[in-house]
Amino acid sequence: MIVSRIMSCSANNATKGAVIIARHGERIDYVLRDAERNWIPTAPRPWDPPLTSRGRMQARKLGTYLSKLLTEKGLGPVAAVYSSPMVRCCQTAAEAVIGLTGGEEVEGESSLKVKVEPGLVESLNEKWYRSWCLADSNGTWGGRHPATSASRAKDEEDIDPRAKLAAHSLVWGPHEIADFLSDEMSSSQLEESDDTKEIHARFVKNDYLAALIDVDTVETDAIYNLQDKPYKYNMFESPESGEDRMEVVARSLSEKHPNQTVLLLSHGEPVTHVYKRLTGNDMQGMATYTSFSVYKPNEDGDKWEALVSNESCHVKDIESADHNSSFI
Repeated sequence: MIVSRIMSCSANNATKGAVIIARHGERIDYVLRDAERNWIPTAPRPWDPPLTSRGRMQARKLGTYLSKLLTEKGLGPVAAVYSSPMVRCCQTAAEAVIGLTGGEEVEGESSLKVKVEPGLVESLNEKWYRSWCLADSNGTWGGRHPATSASRAKDEEDIDPRAKLAAHSLVWGPHEIADFLSDEMSSSQLEESDDTKEIHARFVKNDYLAALIDVDTVETDAIYNLQDKPYKYNMFESPESGEDRMEVVARSLSEKHPNQTVLLLSHGEPVTHVYKRLTGNDMQGMATYTSFSVYKPNEDGDKWEALVSNESCHVKDIESADHNSSFI
């Protein structure tokens, strides 16, 4: 098994650097859903929603808090940042970089950029597909109604045809992500309705975030090659495969940056599952927006110690604010 090989390698080449694994910030489709405005029917990429304004704030606060926490823990500053290829994670990672560096890159060039790592992508399971590809999908994890054999048969009639394509075709590379964030995608590529054009103009377009995406990253730099995988609707990623993927990515990036601190941005389910794989313990509570854990690899490279577990105190001051137009 590939995880066993990685674990064996870790045991022989134990690293001492810290690995921070965090969830992305607040996503816009959930907010619009709760406001009874379903974003998915008119969205050009319904599986890939951007952050809200609040989500961007959460991400910036994540970076600012981490910069202080790492000093308190006697750990080095973040030396590398990796993100899932989903837009919301890349936005979170880029805003976190600004918080980590005190905003210096807003005025000039940042040496710390976001590397896109396909292995940090959302769980490609049935619940993820059903959240966006059915006729009545509204972003809800697993769909509005539980899946049954009968409902799956009916789904085939109304399913978004893109769900039947190989999963790698749904994922952008760093150039596409940077172009999207800087609004350089052509209108034919976006195919947005008036509503989603407004959303893109207000919550996605930002040149300084686009500049923080490392567009020099190439496919061969990735730990996990999604193009080799058969995932699509009705050929879902299994729970074990998803956990394997996240563990391999975390361990491999730790080894790639020995004695350094790295920040990984992913999604709620992968963040929760990798905690158990790395520590051998269940994560306490849900992985909320921009919550994070800090891991220290042990000398034997097997189970890791969680120095900080599922922490989200950095966003408590904005968590209780009501959703309104200023955040949407």
